[in-house]
Amino acid sequence: MAQNRLILAVLMLIAVALPVSAQLVEQHGSDLTFDVATWNIRQFPDAAQTVNALSLMINDLEIELIGCQEITDDDALRSVASNAGGWGTVIGEDYYGLRHAVLYDADKVEVGSSYEIYTSYSYPFPRAPLVVPVTMVEAEDTLSFNFMVFHLKAGRNDSDDRARRAEAVDSLHAWVGRQIDDGNDRWMLVGDWNDDLDDPSSTNVFTPMLDDPDFHFLTLPIVDGGGDGGTWIPAGFFYDHLMVTDALYADFTEYGETEVLHLEDEYSQYENYISDHRPVATYFPTDALLGVAEDGVAQPAESQLSVWPVPANAMVTIGYSLPLRGEASVQLFDVLGRQVRQWDVTNTTGKLSWNAVGLPTGIYFVRLEAGPHSQVKRAVIVK
Repeated sequence: MAQNRLILAVLMLIAVALPVSAQLVEQHGSDLTFDVATWNIRQFPDAAQTVNALSLMINDLEIELIGCQEITDDDALRSVASNAGGWGTVIGEDYYGLRHAVLYDADKVEVGSSYEIYTSYSYPFPRAPLVVPVTMVEAEDTLSFNFMVFHLKAGRNDSDDRARRAEAVDSLHAWVGRQIDDGNDRWMLVGDWNDDLDDPSSTNVFTPMLDDPDFHFLTLPIVDGGGDGGTWIPAGFFYDHLMVTDALYADFTEYGETEVLHLEDEYSQYENYISDHRPVATYFPTDALLGVAEDGVAQPAESQLSVWPVPANAMVTIGYSLPLRGEASVQLFDVLGRQVRQWDVTNTTGKLSWNAVGLPTGIYFVRLEAGPHSQVKRAVIVK
């Protein structure tokens, strides 16, 4: 009898520890975008609950390609992929107990043969960058590029640490530049860069890339806009970045978007079980989304469209500004591209209130249309 009670207690503990149907965070990716993130998952797995929690989170997020840093246990990461169902992993070599890795939704991402660069250049690269050629498939569209994941030397106050990061960025700039010259020009570099994009030019380790028109930091608009609280939670520093080369940036268009995911606001145990870093996600538009956006014809620079708050629970405010008075409309589409609502507007500036109470949780797209031009913004509804 005592043995039966012990077995029952163990089963109850397992049930509490492994809530297979639980939702920990909200959806951030969509079926109309190619969704990529960089994520420093602190000393993974940092707690007994980490594997299960991360398995649930990657399904909740619906971001199909994730560059990971600080992986200490490759079998545990494979368990995350297995638990999530239909996910795969590419895991780099062990450097001082840490690995880089790629998590991907195998139904939507095809991976090529991976390799590492600068494997014997430990001064700037204590952990060699991992490169994985990928082809993402979404909404009958594809996006192919080389995906590089790395974690640069930590240390904010030590001049040698900063010098090592500067040498790493300079080396990556030169290495990718040679790839571009050879015609291999579609690259995305993601990771924990451990430095600030907006440092003064005299100490800015990113200068070689910032000054090169072939390199575009997708995180730079967020940094320029105040940083959105940063990516390293304890101090608010913005260390985690995504950078793309010009050939890939052309696919980002006016409709691409990058955001810091404040998952600690959605899952109360995030800092205990997952990380002290916030992931950063970017969303490349598919042809289907560009179809929603009237074949990708951009609104003139004088026009503006804004949607807030993001995410929202019920009431959403849509702000718009047009250079000239005329016929215009604001349209709302769901994640499948189906029109949900339309507002006809006549004023050159205004605000619309959208009550989303009757709509399900998910990603929506708001389009401002004026004549032959349009502009699109994402909206996220969380119930």
